[in-house]
Amino acid sequence: MKFTLPILAALAITACAPIAATGFNGDSVTIQSPSGTVDNDVTREASRICGTVNKRAEFASSTQAYAPQYMSGAWNHLFLCLS
Repeated sequence: MKFTLPILAALAITACAPIAATGFNGDSVTIQSPSGTVDNDVTREASRICGTVNKRAEFASSTQAYAPQYMSGAWNHLFLCLS
């Protein structure tokens, strides 16, 4: 019972995070969001991450991903990091 509360708290925190970077290799970044549209928050996060290697983010594609924490599924948005 002692461990149930921290686990539930951690799950609640991750469920509240609407976007997350799921992959970055210096030349591209993948941002996961609950929406199939690329909004300003997704673009801003991609720009922030590409900026760590002094590059700009340019949207390339979106694909639907299986993510059980979202009832309707999640979307992966691929951005290229260009000079």
